[in-house]
Amino acid sequence: MPAYASTLRLPPSRARYTVSSKAPLTEAQRKERSAASRKRQDDIDDAVREWKASTVTLATDLARRFNKKPRYFFDLFFQGGVHLVKKQTKVNPHNAFLSMKAQEMRDNGEQPTLALLHSEELKDEYNQLDKAELAEIVAAHDAQDQQRKRPTAQARLQDVSSTLKTVRHLIKGLHMRVGVEAFFCVVRNTPSYHMEPVWYFTSEALMNYMPNAVPIHKTWDLAYVGAKLEAFAIAGCDPVSKYFLFPFPDSFSMSRQI
Repeated sequence: MPAYASTLRLPPSRARYTVSSKAPLTEAQRKERSAASRKRQDDIDDAVREWKASTVTLATDLARRFNKKPRYFFDLFFQGGVHLVKKQTKVNPHNAFLSMKAQEMRDNGEQPTLALLHSEELKDEYNQLDKAELAEIVAAHDAQDQQRKRPTAQARLQDVSSTLKTVRHLIKGLHMRVGVEAFFCVVRNTPSYHMEPVWYFTSEALMNYMPNAVPIHKTWDLAYVGAKLEAFAIAGCDPVSKYFLFPFPDSFSMSRQI
């Protein structure tokens, strides 16, 4: 073979591209890697167990401090408040039946007890009801429940407070899970009850930045903006309403939540 044969190159159409592969591991190397993997997993398991123990301790301490169940704080830790919007709204027929029987006992001068409500007699009576009768009992229970829910001023304030608590938990959970910043203002749209405008910011830094976010010739004051929004809402979101054009005092009170 000529001495220059080793310098010959194949044409591109006949060139062969090969991918180098690693040499197989020896038995000793495989054992070493396996041992290292087990050691790493053991370290992870120990860290997780330590975290679980500290979390349980923290939830127990918070439950004792705020007179709550530990499960309440576990839900906040792991669900971020999402569970709060998954409440049961459908009436259970059995519960509606027991509520009806309890009311019948009160009407007859009896004191309803768990023993009476869960007696074999009532169990047999419930099992003999068909779907139509159960639906009628549920409908009657819903109608009676609606009559008990009077839209008083106090009830409205409690509803607003409970709902906003849920909204804050949801936003806090989204803030921790995804990474968002947000703020909102809630005002009443009726003069039939009194409620101060409620502000919420995910951080105090965001609240302090708002004066810089508005145009220079405008002023950003939480009390003033909240009062203007409230007046606009009470006026039916009508900018030409006489209620909306009513002059405001120089100072306003407000409710702010951070």
